Amino acid sequence: MRWIRQTRLWLVLGLLLLIVSLVGARYINGSHPNRGPDNTTPQNPPNPKRTTGGVVASGQVDTAKGMLPLVPRQPGEVLEVYVEDGQTVKKGQPLIRIDSRLATNKLKQAETGVNVAKVKIDQAKQAMSLWENEVAAQKKIIAGKEAALKGLKESYEFMKERPTIYGQTPQFKGMPAEIEAKTNELDAEKIKLTAIENKQPVLEQKLAQEGLANAEQQLEQARLGVEACTLSAPADGTVVRVSTKVGETFGPQINVPAMWFRPKGEMIVRVDLDQEWADRVKVGQKAVIYNAANPMNKTWTGTVTYVADVFLQPRELNNIPNPFGPKQENVLECRVTLDPGQETLPFIGQKVRVHIGGN
Repeated sequence: MRWIRQTRLWLVLGLLLLIVSLVGARYINGSHPNRGPDNTTPQNPPNPKRTTGGVVASGQVDTAKGMLPLVPRQPGEVLEVYVEDGQTVKKGQPLIRIDSRLATNKLKQAETGVNVAKVKIDQAKQAMSLWENEVAAQKKIIAGKEAALKGLKESYEFMKERPTIYGQTPQFKGMPAEIEAKTNELDAEKIKLTAIENKQPVLEQKLAQEGLANAEQQLEQARLGVEACTLSAPADGTVVRVSTKVGETFGPQINVPAMWFRPKGEMIVRVDLDQEWADRVKVGQKAVIYNAANPMNKTWTGTVTYVADVFLQPRELNNIPNPFGPKQENVLECRVTLDPGQETLPFIGQKVRVHIGGN
């Protein structure tokens, strides 16, 4: 019977140990009244299945203008990086500088091309002036021959009316042949004038003008190429992350942006609504935002300011679609703008759950 009493003793001790373990675990998990969550935070985060008159959906914190990946427009080696992570910048402020020697050489070539085109313009103008002088000179020659022919014909008619005086003179008899020769000379000069007029250098002028326009376009492209060697801020905002360094070379194909940029703007939450709940959300509704990783923690408030009218694939935070990712079910996007004046705002990119409307 002694062994029975020993067995009972061990069972009692094991039961006591189990009870102590359970109580300690509950204490550690925060059930002790002195270690529980703040009474100002929700004890039961909302659940769509037990929420009346409202919608609970997943979302992600963003800014109204989103995140922008910035890359140099010109390939080359990074010579200078002017900013660092988290730095606030103004629109047009330089961020990084790429080696511009090649672009500068192209700019010089383009400037030379414009100068050559301007010389060709001057040549075309000079050719036109020479042509105009040649036409004027030819017209004077024709005018002189016309006057000579007219005088000869008048003399011939005068002598013809007085045959007794001039009819048998060698001069009168030779006049018809001379008139015919002068007429042929005049016709030849007129043909020459037509040939000169047809050689007007209009095409040369047009080609010179087009050449200058083309050269000026190339000059503008070259200037843009030099400007592209400096990556500048597209707007007022914050440089979120710098992913490049001095000495790195950017080629035609860029896999990683030089930096991520967040334009200045209101903080919002982009909420993805399933078809089941989409018709419950309207612009103007109030919303409560919870940290998806820890709903018992701090909450924020906001207002629905936009509801899309088409179901699309969920938006990526960096606005870069992943063609290799799995295709997801289309959702209706709505935008909740956080109310002003709140302290300790959520982080950009933070995943949250949003309770829109209802109780």
